[in-house]
Amino acid sequence: MNFSTHPLPKSEIEIFVTIPFQELEPHIKKAAVLISEEINIEGFRNGKAPYDIVKNKVGEIAIYERAADLVVKKTYPEILEKLVAEGQINSDNPPIGRPEITVTKLAPGNELQYKIKLALLPEVKLPDYKSIASRAQREKKEVSVSDEEITKTLNWIRKSHATGKGEERRNPEFTDEFAKSLGEFPTVDALKSNIRSGLQSEKEEREKQRLHARTIEEIAQNASIEVPDILIKVELEKMVNELQSGVRGMGMKWEDYLLHIKKTAEDLKKEWRGEAEKRVRIALCLREIAKFEKIEPTEEEIKERANQFLNQYKSAKDAEDHIDVDSLQEYTRGILRNEKVFEFLEDLA
Repeated sequence: MNFSTHPLPKSEIEIFVTIPFQELEPHIKKAAVLISEEINIEGFRNGKAPYDIVKNKVGEIAIYERAADLVVKKTYPEILEKLVAEGQINSDNPPIGRPEITVTKLAPGNELQYKIKLALLPEVKLPDYKSIASRAQREKKEVSVSDEEITKTLNWIRKSHATGKGEERRNPEFTDEFAKSLGEFPTVDALKSNIRSGLQSEKEEREKQRLHARTIEEIAQNASIEVPDILIKVELEKMVNELQSGVRGMGMKWEDYLLHIKKTAEDLKKEWRGEAEKRVRIALCLREIAKFEKIEPTEEEIKERANQFLNQYKSAKDAEDHIDVDSLQEYTRGILRNEKVFEFLEDLA
């Protein structure tokens, strides 16, 4: 086997592979046996028909195509191992997605040639993310809760506990007794204090998330990254799936929703491509900062967060039926790592 590599834009490489006929020949014989096991050939038991009989039955090109498939499955991992050994592929830029494999030469009695188009995790050159984060944190807005907001919330609570129907529907008076009926609030003032605290926490969280977005978007915008198309395609699929779940959650069929907005899923993907690329750039930057700063969640933290997610299922068996545990572990690891990166960036103010 011989192969050569050729770099492509957007963190992709092309690998040209040549398999001499003498290396291909054993696979041709094996392919004929496999085909004879799958079809009925009169006068022969499955897998026992001679090569020429199989060739006359299915055509020689079918045997060669099957042989090419066998060779690719065998040689592709070997090629990756050699590229790793040579340093062309490493843990910093591993292959991502499925390789695009094309047979370019396949004819009886000849060598086999095929090419592999492979996307690699791209190199990320970060800007001065510490300065960006520090500057963003200095723009943090102080939040407060007004008496008007508390009154608005209290009125909403009154309406939600109204009695009667139609014009006779009445909102309860705000008394200490009513406050007690809502929970462990001895007085109306205690209830107001609880509402103020809750609204304050919500506003602080929104401001924190605004600064997170502001910070990482500027970092991603100024980072140097050649984003492979495969990552954008994967993100677009994820975005479509997110919308599908939301639509179904509202009790609407996905097909009906598309008819209503007069668009196809492909139309949406075209519209969202810029947003998808932005999401990918952000994810790559978060990963790179975590790697550079050696930020990783502990196994105990991952286990605890994953268990919180699994607790929504009725039983361990129910969870096993719906969740791939290994995938959940990796997903949880990524979520926690990102949270820790944002905590690190917050502390740079």
